[in-house]
Amino acid sequence: MEDHDVGQLEKHIEQVQDRLRALADEDRFAELIRIIRNPGWTTPAEFHLVNTGIKIVGRQLEIVDQLSIGLLEGSQKVSTKTHAAV
Repeated sequence: MEDHDVGQLEKHIEQVQDRLRALADEDRFAELIRIIRNPGWTTPAEFHLVNTGIKIVGRQLEIVDQLSIGLLEGSQKVSTKTHAAV
């Protein structure tokens, strides 16, 4: 059974938070918009692939958002029950 290393868990949470901030601050999507606005940028098939890919990125972000909300809400419920039992 694993020990409860809260410091290590906190470090992992902060790493995820830092990575999300870095991803939001990067100019990848601004660069992508610049590229796709070039005349004659792509074929219909390539457009479809990029369009599908960006939709999937959006869906994955929705999942990350829902998961982070669930983790927070679940942790709050555990904390409330734990403190009520003490």
